[in-house]
Amino acid sequence: MAAADREKQFSDAELVRRTLSDAANFASLVERYEAKLMRYICRFTAGERQLAEDIFQEAMIKVYRNLNGYNPNWPFSAWIYRIVRNEALNQLRRRRLQNTISLDGEEDGSASLFQVLTDGEDLAEDAVRRETAQRVRELLGKLRPDYREVLVLRYLEERDYNEISFILQKPLGTVGVLLKRAKSAFRQLALKYNLLNHE
Repeated sequence: MAAADREKQFSDAELVRRTLSDAANFASLVERYEAKLMRYICRFTAGERQLAEDIFQEAMIKVYRNLNGYNPNWPFSAWIYRIVRNEALNQLRRRRLQNTISLDGEEDGSASLFQVLTDGEDLAEDAVRRETAQRVRELLGKLRPDYREVLVLRYLEERDYNEISFILQKPLGTVGVLLKRAKSAFRQLALKYNLLNHE
């Protein structure tokens, strides 16, 4: 069995433990999360790839430096997302960029997000789905940043409530309320812009 295949069978916690005893294992953790985290960061940077790569590199340095402080009671994925989110927000503040989450390239995800947020409204075939996905991205852009972020984490990043609570550093009950309000606000916008039929 190749080394890469063996590393895939290790849990995140096991890879963290191995990294703490041998720094060479950190590359496996980075590789495991790189694609997901770059996609997530690109949403903050409106697709600016160089800025996203800079944020990713700085975040990975912080992850490595703080690995001893990782609490295995939390999923590693939530812990690393939290560090990446904080680094993205810090760099965007320094650059005086607004916290806007871009959804470029998320046609399929946006269309399915639309179905979830509008109680499973029936969508037409592929061409209509692509047009709907574009309109969904536009509607998400009109939402408050905290609503947009919680919807992206829940439905596009597929984080559970506990992870979102940890990433956003908000109580679990607050996350539930925020998601409920965000879904309601999205639905109202969908009605306003005729993306949904009035019932």
